Amino acid sequence: VGGNDIRQFLFDARTGTLVANDVPAVASVANAGGPRHLRFHPDGDVAYAVNEGGDSVTRYSFEASTGRLTREETLSTLPEGVDGRENSCAEVRITPDGRFLYASNRGHDSIAAFSIEPNKTLVALGHAPTAERPRSFAIDPTGQYLYAAGQFDGILRAYSIARDGMLSEFAQFEVPPAPGWVEAIAVPD
Repeated sequence: VGGNDIRQFLFDARTGTLVANDVPAVASVANAGGPRHLRFHPDGDVAYAVNEGGDSVTRYSFEASTGRLTREETLSTLPEGVDGRENSCAEVRITPDGRFLYASNRGHDSIAAFSIEPNKTLVALGHAPTAERPRSFAIDPTGQYLYAAGQFDGILRAYSIARDGMLSEFAQFEVPPAPGWVEAIAVPD
């Protein structure tokens, strides 16, 4: 929090070291409060970052040969007309098939849903209400379910992901207070 850029490094596989890229950072959106989490699209050619204080998600193109990101577009994670002064974003996730992106809104207490178009641009789909202050959430490996934890109320909500990317809550679970991380894994039979 506080920095408003994403640092770029090159990895030396022989030594395991990181070296600052020729372009050591890519600026985030002005006054966005800094990128909090970043996820690469499964194709590897695009990354999406959620801007914690900017109530937004930014798409970056990625050039693998140089290891550089280029900022392309930024969309709000809040519904039109909602005042974001009491909101901050926490997490961003992409379905395994690369068709949908989700971002959490702490304050508005929602998960924002976006479709990822074939050219990797984002289209806002809508919002699903969550437990209070959704800090972390995860998508299961099949891409059928999303699980979001409330930072303040200790409730984990389970959603099914519809074919159109929208979320439908189907269960709630009590968890210890202030869950810091949610992860969904596949356990072999």
